[in-house]
Amino acid sequence: MVLTRFVRNQLIIFTIASIVGVAVMIFSYMQLPTLLGVGKIKVTLELPAAGGLYRFSNVTYRGVQIGEVREVTLTENGAEAKLILDTSPKIPADLQAEVRSVSAVGEQYVDLRP
Repeated sequence: MVLTRFVRNQLIIFTIASIVGVAVMIFSYMQLPTLLGVGKIKVTLELPAAGGLYRFSNVTYRGVQIGEVREVTLTENGAEAKLILDTSPKIPADLQAEVRSVSAVGEQYVDLRP
Protein backbone atom coordinates (compact mmCIF):
# COMPACT_ATOMS: atom_id res chain seq x y z
CA MET A 1 0.00 0.00 0.00
CA VAL A 2 1.45 3.31 -1.09
CA LEU A 3 0.72 6.36 1.05
CA THR A 4 0.61 9.79 -0.41
CA ARG A 5 2.91 12.41 1.03
CA PHE A 6 -0.06 14.23 2.63
CA VAL A 7 -1.35 11.08 4.40
CA ARG A 8 2.15 10.16 5.55
CA ASN A 9 2.66 13.64 7.05
CA GLN A 10 -0.71 13.44 8.79
CA LEU A 11 0.22 10.07 10.31
CA ILE A 12 3.56 11.42 11.52
CA ILE A 13 1.90 14.47 13.11
CA PHE A 14 -0.81 12.30 14.71
CA THR A 15 1.81 9.90 16.10
CA ILE A 16 3.90 12.72 17.59
CA ALA A 17 0.81 14.40 19.08
CA SER A 18 -0.33 11.06 20.56
CA ILE A 19 3.06 10.37 22.14
CA VAL A 20 3.21 13.88 23.62
CA GLY A 21 -0.38 13.57 24.91
CA VAL A 22 0.25 10.20 26.57
CA ALA A 23 3.50 11.50 28.10
CA VAL A 24 1.71 14.53 29.57
CA MET A 25 -1.05 12.32 31.00
CA ILE A 26 1.46 9.93 32.58
CA PHE A 27 3.51 12.86 33.92
CA SER A 28 0.40 14.43 35.49
CA TYR A 29 -1.21 11.23 36.78
CA MET A 30 1.90 9.81 38.39
CA GLN A 31 2.94 13.19 39.79
CA LEU A 32 6.51 12.61 38.65
CA PRO A 33 7.87 15.94 39.94
CA THR A 34 6.75 14.95 43.44
CA LEU A 35 8.26 11.48 43.11
CA LEU A 36 11.53 12.97 41.89
CA GLY A 37 11.68 15.40 44.82
CA VAL A 38 11.01 18.61 42.91
CA GLY A 39 9.51 21.17 45.28
CA LYS A 40 10.53 19.23 48.40
CA ILE A 41 12.98 19.89 51.24
CA LYS A 42 14.72 17.13 53.22
CA VAL A 43 15.09 17.88 56.93
CA THR A 44 16.56 15.80 59.76
CA LEU A 45 14.89 16.26 63.14
CA GLU A 46 16.63 15.15 66.34
CA LEU A 47 14.22 14.15 69.10
CA PRO A 48 14.79 13.10 72.73
CA ALA A 49 12.33 10.21 72.10
CA ALA A 50 10.38 8.95 69.09
CA GLY A 51 7.13 9.09 71.05
CA GLY A 52 5.21 6.75 68.74
CA LEU A 53 6.25 8.54 65.57
CA TYR A 54 6.40 6.30 62.52
CA ARG A 55 7.09 6.41 58.79
CA PHE A 56 4.51 8.40 56.78
CA SER A 57 3.35 10.37 59.84
CA ASN A 58 2.13 13.85 58.93
CA VAL A 59 4.15 17.02 59.43
CA THR A 60 2.14 20.20 60.01
CA TYR A 61 2.96 23.90 60.19
CA ARG A 62 0.32 26.08 61.83
CA GLY A 63 -2.25 23.32 61.38
CA VAL A 64 -1.61 22.77 57.66
CA GLN A 65 -0.04 19.54 56.44
CA ILE A 66 3.26 20.38 54.73
CA GLY A 67 5.01 17.03 54.57
CA GLU A 68 5.58 13.62 56.03
CA VAL A 69 8.06 11.59 58.03
CA ARG A 70 10.11 9.34 55.75
CA GLU A 71 12.22 7.50 58.31
CA VAL A 72 12.60 7.20 62.09
CA THR A 73 15.80 5.75 63.55
CA LEU A 74 17.14 5.36 67.07
CA THR A 75 20.30 7.22 68.05
CA GLU A 76 22.44 7.34 71.18
CA ASN A 77 20.66 10.51 72.32
CA GLY A 78 17.08 9.57 71.39
CA ALA A 79 15.62 9.38 67.91
CA GLU A 80 16.17 10.93 64.52
CA ALA A 81 13.34 11.57 62.07
CA LYS A 82 13.90 12.39 58.41
CA LEU A 83 11.18 14.69 57.09
CA ILE A 84 10.18 15.59 53.54
CA LEU A 85 8.58 19.06 53.47
CA ASP A 86 6.88 21.02 50.71
CA THR A 87 8.58 24.26 49.65
CA SER A 88 5.27 26.10 49.78
CA PRO A 89 4.29 27.74 52.10
CA LYS A 90 7.60 29.33 53.06
CA ILE A 91 8.76 27.83 56.34
CA PRO A 92 11.17 29.72 58.63
CA ALA A 93 14.33 27.93 59.78
CA ASP A 94 13.96 28.73 63.50
CA LEU A 95 11.02 26.51 64.44
CA GLN A 96 10.10 24.42 67.43
CA ALA A 97 9.11 20.83 66.61
CA GLU A 98 6.84 18.75 68.80
CA VAL A 99 5.53 15.22 68.44
CA ARG A 100 1.81 15.45 69.14
CA SER A 101 -1.23 13.16 69.07
CA VAL A 102 -4.22 13.56 66.79
CA SER A 103 -6.40 12.41 69.72
CA ALA A 104 -5.95 10.73 73.09
CA VAL A 105 -5.37 7.35 71.44
CA GLY A 106 -4.64 8.61 67.93
CA GLU A 107 -1.61 8.56 65.72
CA GLN A 108 1.38 10.81 66.27
CA TYR A 109 2.48 13.66 64.00
CA VAL A 110 5.17 16.34 63.95
CA ASP A 111 3.93 19.87 64.60
CA LEU A 112 6.22 22.75 63.60
CA ARG A 113 5.61 26.02 65.44
CA PRO A 114 7.25 29.44 65.14
